[in-house]
Amino acid sequence: MSADPVTVMKQLFAGYALGDDDGVMALVHPEGRWFFPGDPAILPWAGWWEGRDFRRFLDTVKDQLDFLEYTVRDFLPVDEERVVVRCLERCRCKATGKVCDNEHMGVATVRGGRVWRWIEYADTAAWHAAFAD
Repeated sequence: MSADPVTVMKQLFAGYALGDDDGVMALVHPEGRWFFPGDPAILPWAGWWEGRDFRRFLDTVKDQLDFLEYTVRDFLPVDEERVVVRCLERCRCKATGKVCDNEHMGVATVRGGRVWRWIEYADTAAWHAAFAD
C-alpha cells in the first residue's frame, strides 16, 4: 500500500465514488480521526468520527443524501504526510427534497498508507438550509 498521501487520497475517493465501503475502510487508519463541520442536531454526520466507526459515517451520509454530482477538483500536496483535497458536491437532502451545492475541502494526514486525520471545511450554512423544513 502506497504511503504517498496524494495516491492514498485518490484511492479513497475512487472507492467512495464506486460505493466501495470496504475499499474505503481499508484506507482508514484504525486510530484515525475525522472531523466534519456543522451542528450535529441538524447534520447527523457532523462532528468527530474515530477509527473503524468511520463506516457508520458512510452509512449516515447514504441515509441522508442522494448525490447528484461529486467532483474532486484538486489533490494538493502539503508535505510528506498531508494533502489538501478540494471537492464540489451537489446533493439532495432525502428528508426535505432540497438540493445543496457545496464546495468543500479537507486536509488529510496519511500515516502508514492510511488516513490518520481528516479535517473538513465546508459551507455549513448551505447544508443547514437544505435540512431546514
